[in-house]
Amino acid sequence: MGLLPIKTVKEKIDLKDEEKLPQSNPDNKSSDEWIKVKLITWNPDIGESIEGILKNKKFGVGPYNQNLYTMKTDEDKTVDIWGRTQLDNLMEHVDIGEYIRITFNGSTKTNNDKRMYVYNLEIRR
Repeated sequence: MGLLPIKTVKEKIDLKDEEKLPQSNPDNKSSDEWIKVKLITWNPDIGESIEGILKNKKFGVGPYNQNLYTMKTDEDKTVDIWGRTQLDNLMEHVDIGEYIRITFNGSTKTNNDKRMYVYNLEIRR
């Protein structure tokens, strides 16, 4: 599977009813309940893995036009993972909704003396 435009990827997302977020009510000003939104970005050490369900793929994000992958972990946390060249190539083979494990293996120098981050990607079938 090649990289898909964001519009196509969004159409593929199929959340179950229990996974849909409740809609906020802007007219309800009497509620004192606020939930702090926290962004979790995966910044792994060598040998560290993350696993869960791939929920979204975004392409061309930010000033460096990177890919951004969103996973839902077994601990029910939503985690963003910034793409790198090798990881982006591996993620082309993953569909939204698949259960995956990504392991960070450190970095290596390429033939043109650049640093490349190295990952393993496994898909549970």
